[in-house]
Amino acid sequence: MKKIKKLISILLCFMIIAALVPALNFKASATTTIHSGSYYCLRNRSSGYYLDVTGNTTYNGTNIEQFQHGNYPSERWQIISQGNGYYKLRTSLIDSPQMVIDGRSFCAPGVQLILFESGAYTEQEWYFEKQSNGTYKLRLLRDNL
Repeated sequence: MKKIKKLISILLCFMIIAALVPALNFKASATTTIHSGSYYCLRNRSSGYYLDVTGNTTYNGTNIEQFQHGNYPSERWQIISQGNGYYKLRTSLIDSPQMVIDGRSFCAPGVQLILFESGAYTEQEWYFEKQSNGTYKLRLLRDNL
């Protein structure tokens, strides 16, 4: 039973290694496929901390921070395909309205990510760019226009 719980925990919170803007990086196995509708935890490759919704609040403009892993709902992100090769990253804290990671600020090192209601914004759509070393970079659609 303990092994099953551990496996479920791993599946619910897939160990993704991430770095903040200008691109989120995460390491996955060579056979890893990003599944739309699945939940993942995004971990900063440098700090070891996870992307987390500050204060578990879901208001427009809520900051996304780095926080130690605790398997909290505030650090689980649902990856949702937009049908164009890009994805939205929705918080698991609430279902409606859909609150997603938004990179409204110009993407530069140290720029804050925020939570914002999902809309037709290019700063909310992310592309998973597979790297030769097994990592992915997440890039904003807006930055590729």
